[in-house]
Amino acid sequence: MSVKDSSGDLAAQAALIRTGLPTMNGADALVPYALFAGAAGLIWGGANMAPRACVAVVEAAMRHDWISAREIWRSIEPAMSLIWQGDYVQSVYAAAAITGYGAGNPRRPLARLAAGKLDALKVALESLIALESDLA
Repeated sequence: MSVKDSSGDLAAQAALIRTGLPTMNGADALVPYALFAGAAGLIWGGANMAPRACVAVVEAAMRHDWISAREIWRSIEPAMSLIWQGDYVQSVYAAAAITGYGAGNPRRPLARLAAGKLDALKVALESLIALESDLA
């Protein structure tokens, strides 16, 4: 038995981890912090936009190399924070397309990401795209 926490509340997630139940982090914006707190794993839709960088941050955390994890996270964080603010599914699809990992469009009833948010997402992805390319 395990539990998934997507609340975005790191204190609540840490309390779940302390129960001893394997706790899966489902809040993209909390990935490195949840790993540091002892999360058993991640359910991370945002990883679809930059899988290499996301694996790199997890590998650094597994080595307890928190300095490297934080350095990698600096490139990932702007996009993860932005997608977490709303239009999550649409943002993940749009970001995956922008970074070259596209999977089509969201299923109905969801529409494509609005143009204004798409522009902000492109800006948030700049350093992540560079990191993803460096890790290729």
